[in-house]
Amino acid sequence: VVSAQDYSIDAVRIDGVDITASKASMIAGESATVKVYFTSSVTDSDVKVKVSIEGEKADSDSRSETFNVESGQSYRKALSIKAPNDLKDDLSDDITLTVEIDGKNSKVEKEYTLEFKDRHIMQLLSLYL
Repeated sequence: VVSAQDYSIDAVRIDGVDITASKASMIAGESATVKVYFTSSVTDSDVKVKVSIEGEKADSDSRSETFNVESGQSYRKALSIKAPNDLKDDLSDDITLTVEIDGKNSKVEKEYTLEFKDRHIMQLLSLYL
């Protein structure tokens, strides 16, 4: 039986910003480090942490190697993900980052909203600052 309570996602940080507490942003086409902190209430094997972003034209995802977890223990996995290049004709847009923790017997998935900014506009703005 799979229960969302088997894994508790404690925090998700993108380049140091805790997106469980506030909205973070990513720049189109750039890579970011995503750290997932979670606690397991079960002992499980073949566990993977996956982060993914769905773009307009292309998706981006990153997965950890498989590992085992023990009940009552906390874990941290760091993954690198590249933001898609496609952004509608806006300066910024909201995108969804999905965090999935999937083991042999348990699974949890949670979505977070990120602000997605156009890289070229950000470069132009930095010239004026």
